[in-house]
Amino acid sequence: MTAPSDDFAAAVAHHQGNRLAEAEPLYRRVLATLPTHADALRLLGVLRYQQGDAPEAELLLHRALAAAPLLAKAHDNLAYVLHGLGRNDEALPALRRAVELAPDNDTLWLNLGNLLVAMNRHAEAIENFGRALAVNPRNATAHQMLGAERLMGGEARAALEHFDACVALGMNNAGVQAHRAIALTELGDKAAVQALVDLDRLVQPATIGDAHGFPSLQEFNAALAEHVARNVTLHEEKTTVHGLDTDELLEADEPCVVALKRFIYAQVEARLAGLPAGPHPFRLTAPKSWGTESWGVKMWRQGHQVTHIHRKAWLSGVYYVQLPEVVHERQEGHEGWIEFGRGPEELYASAKPEVRLVRPVEGLLLTFPSYVWHRTIPFDGTRERISIAFDVIAAA
Repeated sequence: MTAPSDDFAAAVAHHQGNRLAEAEPLYRRVLATLPTHADALRLLGVLRYQQGDAPEAELLLHRALAAAPLLAKAHDNLAYVLHGLGRNDEALPALRRAVELAPDNDTLWLNLGNLLVAMNRHAEAIENFGRALAVNPRNATAHQMLGAERLMGGEARAALEHFDACVALGMNNAGVQAHRAIALTELGDKAAVQALVDLDRLVQPATIGDAHGFPSLQEFNAALAEHVARNVTLHEEKTTVHGLDTDELLEADEPCVVALKRFIYAQVEARLAGLPAGPHPFRLTAPKSWGTESWGVKMWRQGHQVTHIHRKAWLSGVYYVQLPEVVHERQEGHEGWIEFGRGPEELYASAKPEVRLVRPVEGLLLTFPSYVWHRTIPFDGTRERISIAFDVIAAA
């Protein structure tokens, strides 16, 4: 029989490898022998929350704190669980206790700042992000969060300094560049905004033509529309209003999906072959190897997607399968169109960003850097708007 210390080490290794089913019985075996093992209680609580059992997670974390009331990580983990349960007023004192116990832990200050943002206590959040940076000036995530808060407060220059610090520290992701674009817009630096976003050059259309291999484009799109509209994984997503999204789509073996994936992958390779010259963020962050995450979107009357970016990705795209009647008409309201370039309204103090509106066409694929803000315009009409979207993500 293995020693509890060996079981615990093995449980942690499985947990870190996201092998939760293997880790759980090992944690429980440790606790059967040592019921007040605080770290086993704490990590089993974290694991149970990851598995969707928040009540047991909370109970285990309280037991961990009963065994080791000065364990800052347990207070932090409890706060995370309470936040997930919508009990921020209880999470806040737990996190405050965590930073009190471990004031040199920049991650805890960052977590406290993030909780305060969720509670709309922005001035306090700024203070705590600043405390994280005082402990560790190289905490790029704290720079990113503080930059976002400064931008929302109308301090574009200070925000830009934090975003530039992120880039200097190696954090050159979609969230940083999207917010840099707004800060530069607020500062009136049109040349820098154009260089970064360049909607005419970086948002690229491509039509599938006859590459689908079906007798006609109409039959190809009809097969895709049925595949999305009847997909058993359709569910609500926060960015889609009056509509539903599917889970992973391009891995299906349906002939229409296989053909679309082949076309999309060819376009991704074309984008990689035609990157901007020089030290452009889109070029610098291009992946050497990559994969995709994809989903179908079905919307009905007044359906639209709110302003967003794709934070995990390098390149994003959308293929138009089926469109409402109104999108085919030349009308002033641009119903059902996609708009690029305008970020969330609360991040602008006075500037008006340059935008590009594109009318969807069935059989059209649009690809664009994942840091480009975009939204769709609500539409009226009886025919559903169906599209297939994807992200290109660097392989681990």
